[in-house]
Amino acid sequence: MIHLGSVRTRITLAATVLVAVAIGVAAVMIVRLVERDLVEATESTLDEVLDQQAIAIEELEETPRAFTFEADNTLFTAGPFTQNEDGELFGRFISEDGLVGELVIDAQSGEVLEVLDPQNGEPIDELEMIEIIQDTIFDVRLVEGVEGTEVVVVGEALDEVHESVAAVRQALWIIGPLLVLGCGVLVWFVVGRALRPVRAISGQVEQITVESLHERVPVPRGSDEISELATLMNRMLKRVEDGADRQRQFAADASHELRSPLSSVALAAELIGSDPGHERSGRLAGDIVAEAGRMERLITDLLLLSRTEGDTTPFGDEVDLVKVVGIVAQQLGAEFEPSIKSAVVRGDAGSLERVVTNLVENAFHHGGGRVRLNVETRSEGCVRLVVEDDGPGIPPDERVRVFERFTRLDEARTRQTGGTGIGLALVAAIVQRHGGTTHVEDSRDLGGARFRIDLPRVVQDAVRVSPLSAPADQSATKR
Repeated sequence: MIHLGSVRTRITLAATVLVAVAIGVAAVMIVRLVERDLVEATESTLDEVLDQQAIAIEELEETPRAFTFEADNTLFTAGPFTQNEDGELFGRFISEDGLVGELVIDAQSGEVLEVLDPQNGEPIDELEMIEIIQDTIFDVRLVEGVEGTEVVVVGEALDEVHESVAAVRQALWIIGPLLVLGCGVLVWFVVGRALRPVRAISGQVEQITVESLHERVPVPRGSDEISELATLMNRMLKRVEDGADRQRQFAADASHELRSPLSSVALAAELIGSDPGHERSGRLAGDIVAEAGRMERLITDLLLLSRTEGDTTPFGDEVDLVKVVGIVAQQLGAEFEPSIKSAVVRGDAGSLERVVTNLVENAFHHGGGRVRLNVETRSEGCVRLVVEDDGPGIPPDERVRVFERFTRLDEARTRQTGGTGIGLALVAAIVQRHGGTTHVEDSRDLGGARFRIDLPRVVQDAVRVSPLSAPADQSATKR
C-alpha cells in the first residue's frame, strides 16, 4: 500500500520529479541543438552553391540566374536580384501558379525586409505566403564579374529541418515519459529494498517491552547508515536494559536497607507503648532517634545520588580543590600535605566537599587510624586528589564493585557500625558529573587503600609551596 507521507513515497516522488525536470531540460536542449545543426548544415549548403555560382560568374562570365526551391510542397522561383543605392536587393518571387510578389532583402544579412506587390509596390498581406518566405533562408554574395559587381542570391526552405526537428521532438515525447516512469519504478523498488531492514528494525522494536529488554534488533550486513542505526539501537537497548536492571536492583536494595531500621523503630515504639514507664524506655527512644537518623542519611544520599546521575547542567563556578580538601581534613582530623598552593577546577564546591568527606570517612572506618590526603597537578591537564589509609586495602577484583550502590566488602560488620552503602557510589557519580575519573590502588606508603580522583583543571600553572600538615590534635579517626 502506498502512503503519501512515507519516506519511500517522498523519495520516489522527489527522484521522479528531479528526473522529469532533467529529462525535460535535456529534451529542450537536444531539440535546440538538432535544429541549430540542421540550420547550420543548410547554411553551409547555400555557401557551397554560392561558391559554385561565384566561380561560374568569374571564370565562365555567366550572369546571375534565378534559383528554385520547394516550400510547403510548392515549387518557387526567386530572382534574379538587383541592388539599389541603399544596399537593398530586389527580386521577383514566383510560385507555380504565377507571379506572387517582389522580395526586398538586406544585402548584408540576407534577411527578407519586405514582400511587395509588383503591381502597386505595396506590401502584400497574404499570411501563408509571408510565413513561407520567413521560413526560408537566403544567402547573398557580391561577385566581381565582367560587367561589374554582380549580386548572387540563393535560398532554401526549412521544411526538412522542421520535419527532422518534429521527428526528434516526437521521439523525445515518447522516450522521456518512459524514462521518467522507469526511473520512478526503479527508485520505488530500490528504496523499498533499502528500507526493508528499517522495517525489520521497527517491527522488532515494536515487540520489545519492559519484560523483553534483552532482545536486540537485527543488524543488516554491510557498513552503511542503516547498519550503524541498528548498532546504535542495540547499544541504546543495552543501556536501557542496564538502567532497568539497576533500577530494579536499586529498589530491592533500598527496600532491604530501609526494612531493618524501620523494623527496629517499630519494635522500639511497640515496647515503649506497651510499658511507657519501663527502665529501658530511654534507651529505646535513643535507638529510635539513631535509626531515624540513619534512615534520614540514607534517603538524603539516595536523593543526592539520583539528582547527580540525572543532572547534565554545565558548571559555571570555579572551585579551589586545595581549600576544599583543607577544610575537610581539618574537620575530620586527616593528614593533609598539599604539594601545590592552588588547584582550580570547574564544578560545585558542596558536591566536591561531599566527595572528599565520603572518601575520608570511608578511609577512617576501614583504616587503622591514619588517613593522608594530597592534591597535585598532572602533566595531562588534570588535578589529582589522593586519599590513603593504613587499613587492609581493597582486593583487586573488588576495586570496581566498591563504587556500586549498597556494596559492603566487610560482610561481618553490623549495620549500626557500617555506613549506608552508597557513599562511594555517590563519590563516583559526583566525580563523573565533574568530568573526572575514580581509581583504587594500593598505598605504598601507608599499606592500605589509595583512592585517586582525577578532575580537569582550570588553572594550568600552579605555584608550589612547602608541605603543610593538619594539626596534631586532629589526627584521630574522627567520624
